[in-house]
This record gives sequence, C-alpha cells and structure tokens, in this order.
Amino acid sequence: MTKKAKELLEIPVEPSPTAVEWATFYKNIASDNGLIKGNTHIRHQDIFELVQPYLIPSLKCDPVSDTTWLRSIFRKHRNSFNYLQHLTIWQTFMPKASVCEIIREVKKTNKIIIIPQRGAIKIILEKDKLEKRILWEKLIVKSSVQIIRDNNGGALYAWLYRHDKKWLLEFNAQNKSSFVSMTTRVDWHKRDKKYSKQLLSELNDLDLSLAGPRRSSLYLVNKLENSNLINRKMNNLPILKALLARYSESIFEYQARRLTCAAYKLFIEYGFVTEWRLLRLAGLSQERIHLHNKDLMNFITNEWRSNEC
Repeated sequence: MTKKAKELLEIPVEPSPTAVEWATFYKNIASDNGLIKGNTHIRHQDIFELVQPYLIPSLKCDPVSDTTWLRSIFRKHRNSFNYLQHLTIWQTFMPKASVCEIIREVKKTNKIIIIPQRGAIKIILEKDKLEKRILWEKLIVKSSVQIIRDNNGGALYAWLYRHDKKWLLEFNAQNKSSFVSMTTRVDWHKRDKKYSKQLLSELNDLDLSLAGPRRSSLYLVNKLENSNLINRKMNNLPILKALLARYSESIFEYQARRLTCAAYKLFIEYGFVTEWRLLRLAGLSQERIHLHNKDLMNFITNEWRSNEC
C-alpha cells in the first residue's frame, strides 16, 4: 500500500479518468473475478471478505450496510473516492500491477451508458451505438426519416433517440432526404371547393338571423367539418381564405348588427327606442362604441322621434 501510494504521488500530471470509466473498470474487476451473479448483480459480501484483510482502521466498513464506500465504488460512480479506498481495491485484486498500468487500464475501458431499467442496469457499449449508426445511415440514403419510421425503421429510430439522441438529430438535419412522393395524397383544390360551398351555405343560414356571436373567421371555420385541419392548411385553400376575408365580421360590423337587433326588439316591445335602452340591450357603452356606430345609433333614435312627431 505504501509503495503504491508513493507511485501515485510520482506519476506525471495528466487528465483523470471519467466517472464512467471508473465505474466500468470496477465492474470489470468484479466480472473478471467471478463476483457478478447473472448479468448485473454484484456479490458485495464476497468482495468484502476478499478486501477485509487489507482494510486499515480508517477504512473499516459495515459489511451489512448498503451505503458503505466499498459497495458504492463497485456501483455507478457519482462522487470521487479517497485514494486509499482505490489503493485498497487495487492491492486486493491487482497486487502486482503498478499505478501507471492501472490508470492506463482504466482509460482504455469501453465507455458505457448506464440506464436504470426496472431495477436492473442496462449497459450500452460504444460499439453498439456504432453498429446502430451504420444501419441508420444505410436506411436514410434510400428514403426520408418519416417513411423509414413508418415502415421497418421505427424501432431503430427509437433506440437511437433514447441512447444517441444528439448524433441522430444532427445526422438527420445534415442528411435531409430529397425524396419526393410522386403520388398526390390530397386533392386540395377539390377540398377547397367543398369547404367553400359549406361556408356559403352557413352564411346563408346566418343571414336569416340578427342574433348570435361575432362571425369572425375562426367562428365561421369552426362551423365547417374538419375545422382543425382547415386552420392548419389554410394556405392550401385559397378560395376559402378569400371568402373568409370577404365575409368575416369586423368589430364595427358586429356592433352595428347588435344595435340593429336591439332596436328591433325595443320597437316590438315598447313601440319606441331610447338611447340608453338601446345601448344596454346591445351590450355597449358610449366609451366602447365605434365612431361610425354612434352615427347609426343617433339615426335610429332620431328616426323614431321624427316618426313619432
């Protein structure tokens, strides 16, 4: 232990191995010494029995506890460990190897991604990612991303998105397929005429009544079938778009219709129209009413007075 500590102090300054490389290195130690049960379960009790003769008083640990440094060092590395803890493991399992040799061995370890999966640990090696990348590159040459996903490449895309997302998105952005389908899936001109006829029919029905909310473009589109699709694809429906621009109701027109409707109701009920009743029934006020609609309101009330006289 003292000899290895001196070696550690004398090695040249160099970048330290990553936490992933340390975790893989210790997992390989357990695997090489037959201390893994199945694919993932590490036999910590057996490791403790082998390491115990080399434990100094300051490194004593409870073999039953699940949070000791000895158990943690053989799991995924999230924090750094004391150099004496490392040396103790090396002395137990690699007594003849020098510190430089061990550090080099750690850095040669395959990088892995450790992903929790229903209580187990799934290890994805770099070579697995490389194989998947090659398969995806071959597919993307033949067709577009969406077509590949819809056919036999959905599982491959999902794997790469989960384990190699950054590479996948960058590669797809740089290799957008120029493949264009020769078949026209949607006859937008036919749909345009169909929806336009529906709109004109709705407008004819609405013209029979003065009541109702403002007939904005959104209100009129919601009267049609497939309204969500129409809102998304409005640029593909030029006839419908022109009709909406022509017949959708502005705020000025909406106020005028409300005033007309209110005047008709007041005349039927009272036989005359007063300004305050007209505004209240129309849901308007002197502050909110449009300038030109003030002229309309004055015309309605003045017309009633002249007829009364």
